[in-house]
Amino acid sequence: GYVGLFIRRFIFKRLFQKLGSDFSSEIGIKVTFPKHISLGNNFSIIDFSSLIAFKNSSIKIGSKISINENVNINALNGGYIEIEKPLINVFF
Repeated sequence: GYVGLFIRRFIFKRLFQKLGSDFSSEIGIKVTFPKHISLGNNFSIIDFSSLIAFKNSSIKIGSKISINENVNINALNGGYIEIEKPLINVFF
């Protein structure tokens, strides 16, 4: 509910490298090494999804991006993942 969303925003704002405005998340989100993860504005992550980074890896996700249910994004062993534009903007 709204209280859980508020608490997650409050905590994640302090943990992530960057957390843009209008962040939204659902239950069961898994995150490792949030200081290596940057999220843009209007970002949404749905139930039971994960953002996994390690000490030598990073994830950068731009604005107006939504990660659907049960999606896992993993940057391992020095990997770098960057998602900048929502798919709808790529085609139109």
